[in-house]
Amino acid sequence: MALHETDAFTLKTFPYAENHRAAVFFTKQFGLVRAVAHGSRSLKNRYGAGLELFSEVHLKYREKEGREMVQLSDCELITSHFDAASQPETAALLAYWAELIIEFFPAHQANEHMYRLIQALLDSVERGLDGGDALLRYCETWILKFSGFLPDFQSCVTCGRTIEPTEVVCLARDGTPECPDCSHSRGVAVTGLVRQTIHRMVRRPPAEFAALPLDEPTRKTLETVYHLLITAALERELKSYAILRQMRS
Repeated sequence: MALHETDAFTLKTFPYAENHRAAVFFTKQFGLVRAVAHGSRSLKNRYGAGLELFSEVHLKYREKEGREMVQLSDCELITSHFDAASQPETAALLAYWAELIIEFFPAHQANEHMYRLIQALLDSVERGLDGGDALLRYCETWILKFSGFLPDFQSCVTCGRTIEPTEVVCLARDGTPECPDCSHSRGVAVTGLVRQTIHRMVRRPPAEFAALPLDEPTRKTLETVYHLLITAALERELKSYAILRQMRS
């Protein structure tokens, strides 16, 4: 069995057999990894806070060819976000981010840019830079972009013409953008201001974007747009999103 060693973020754990847990990690070198943490449900659990949501850890695990689940050998805590996650609304936000990452990223495909983004987002959360949904939308933007589901709002998929920055783009139910002439007023209207906001999210670090004002119409449109894009890509709504909306309302 090959031994691997890497830093990682803990995204999810759940019971596995009598005294064990299964855990999902987003690793720096190997992407999404699912592991069995033997004995982690016993009184002599040696993994401690390393299996808490979005704890950054140094992993050692053994992987057998042909097996989806790896065997966790060691899980040394680097940074814990227990205090932030103890707040119910923040815990709901982190759970939603974790589910997005699990759903949109394939197993064993490294994405160091996403790993650094997680670090930056968690740092902003610890500093209290929520920005009225700014970090939530920022994370959704980059996950959609990394996975190829963030539309190009600069051209119409139907007629192919360039859409001017001041024009309204209509986002169809399948997540494709159309110009006003082709949409016939169907779908979600994405104004030039909303498109500029999305552009800023892919050009600025999260803390800097969270410091910018986000007016209520733009905030609501972004929420609608990203909910449409994510549900279109996954063909269902995430349970964690419904909980987060309930908490934030």
